[in-house]
Amino acid sequence: MKNNLIKFLQYPIRASPLSLLRLGSPQTVLVDFSSPNIAKPFHLGHFRATVTGNFVRNINEAMHHRVVAINYLGDWGTQFDLLARAFHQYGSWDKLNTNPMRHLQEIYVRVNQENGTSISTQSIPDSDRVSWWARVREMTIAHLEQTYSRMNVRFTVFEYESDYVDAAKRLVDRLLAAGLAMYDSDGVVVFRTSTTNDSSVPNPRISLLKSDGSTLYLTRDIAAAISRYERYHFDRIHYVVSLNKFELVLDVCNSVGHRLSRFVFQLAFLDVRTG
Repeated sequence: MKNNLIKFLQYPIRASPLSLLRLGSPQTVLVDFSSPNIAKPFHLGHFRATVTGNFVRNINEAMHHRVVAINYLGDWGTQFDLLARAFHQYGSWDKLNTNPMRHLQEIYVRVNQENGTSISTQSIPDSDRVSWWARVREMTIAHLEQTYSRMNVRFTVFEYESDYVDAAKRLVDRLLAAGLAMYDSDGVVVFRTSTTNDSSVPNPRISLLKSDGSTLYLTRDIAAAISRYERYHFDRIHYVVSLNKFELVLDVCNSVGHRLSRFVFQLAFLDVRTG
């Protein structure tokens, strides 16, 4: 029973008649799945998304499509600055090198239990912060690759949120210039969506850029979607993600001339936990 389950998870379409079929011309298909954050251990929510995404990849490969499997890692945001300052205050390089995921989780739990109140507000040098961030990302990838190897999951490319910070800022400038975004009273750049079908409900406004000029994860996701379409010219892209404000990504893309909704398929599920 156990061996059969392992085989099912590893090779969901092995020796399947699907591999004998060709439905029309081969397509370029992108599958975005797994996508954990760095500095956190791989958990059940990631397992579910990874198994589902790998299944989608295997089916499309069996249909002789060109598949690009993308693992989009969360490696950017204020939480990493907080974690970096916490580590420099009461972390241990010895513990980090011995068992990085366990030690980072210990720090993360402590920070959350204390609501960040014990963390010094004093900034650490940029060189130290970048060095720590790069080292933690490297350790996280090594941890993930071991897990993926055990699951027999392969990715074509690893992408990172940090890859799209500059592109996200350029996107915001473009939206502002086109009058599709504006500054609110707090200095935050916001975009008015058109996703609601209820005329009695005012369209929500979503934040794209903080008042200090830093990007948000949603803005980086939008920049990533546009970049992928421009690079791969895909026929389809499957996002295996939790059920969230995904339609907002498409709404902004449409506003700047990238009508991706006809190419995008979301395999959504309720979130188990953040991370």
